[in-house]
Amino acid sequence: MKDENLLLVAESYSGKLAYELYKLAKNRVKGIIFIASFISSPSFISRFAKLFPIKLIKSNRINYWIINHYGFNGHAAKEKIQRILHSIKTTDREKFKYRFENIAEINSPIDKLNLAVIYISPNKDRLVGKKALKQLASKFERLEVIQLPGGHFIAQAKPIECAKIIAITASQLSRKTKLS
Repeated sequence: MKDENLLLVAESYSGKLAYELYKLAKNRVKGIIFIASFISSPSFISRFAKLFPIKLIKSNRINYWIINHYGFNGHAAKEKIQRILHSIKTTDREKFKYRFENIAEINSPIDKLNLAVIYISPNKDRLVGKKALKQLASKFERLEVIQLPGGHFIAQAKPIECAKIIAITASQLSRKTKLS
């Protein structure tokens, strides 16, 4: 990309990718928005993700409850859970297993970065713990946390609110860049 004013948006698993992309394109990235994201293994439970048998993820009552409880804090419409289960069903099993293995083993980054960063934090995220937010705060000197009510799938549960935060941030960064 040739754009000199990039705003990276990283949801959940893509947090470490955004961190690494910033290191590669520092002068072009003006900000990062992390949404329920992480840059190292996000919680105690994530350490065991690689042990989870992927073949157990099927459309049934137990998995509906698990996704609703852990992903949406118990407030998802059945259609949203069905979309997630469909997405999981159509994902290559080997890639899915690799992602779980990777989540369990993501190393903590070393470099501290000076960049404006926003973290959209669900107030009931049961998958990404407070440790992940502390890790981000320790690596980004200018971190602003915006809390929204909901679970880990906050972008799916509150898409309009997340989109507004992204649009406002992009507008602010654009104005700052024009003034510089």
